[in-house]
Amino acid sequence: MTGQVTAFFQSLSGYVVSDEPVKAVLATSTFSQMEVSSYRILVEAAAVAGLSEVEQLCRSLLEEETEFARWLEGQTETVTREYLFTQKAEA
Repeated sequence: MTGQVTAFFQSLSGYVVSDEPVKAVLATSTFSQMEVSSYRILVEAAAVAGLSEVEQLCRSLLEEETEFARWLEGQTETVTREYLFTQKAEA
């Protein structure tokens, strides 16, 4: 998850005055939710196939992705508010 958090903030670091940080949060959140859903599917598929090692690996990855998705959800408000306050100060 540390790598994901670092990548998220790196994607925001180049944005100064536009709405790109808000768009970056939206895109990252969307992708993160897709990853969570994909791992849920893989967990079930592995269980049905009787591949317990694959199932456990996918469960572990699902937990990591779910944790990141929750963290990112918490960042959405912060990034949005910072953007709006910046816009208000420039107006």
